[in-house]
Amino acid sequence: GASHTAVLTNRKSFDQIESRCWTFGLGDKGQLGHGTTATICSPQPVDGLPTGSLFLLIVDCRTQL
Repeated sequence: GASHTAVLTNRKSFDQIESRCWTFGLGDKGQLGHGTTATICSPQPVDGLPTGSLFLLIVDCRTQL
């Protein structure tokens, strides 16, 4: 996004792969996914996503008007 960023990470441990989405930047419309409208300067994990068998491939950072 123009004022926010999302990053996907994958970590393999034993026989599982853990995917995480991290976001940071301008959050005035809640676009970071942290449940607030706070601006965040360093990457923070988006904790509302399911864990376990979820494997993230892509993230879309569009702002809806």
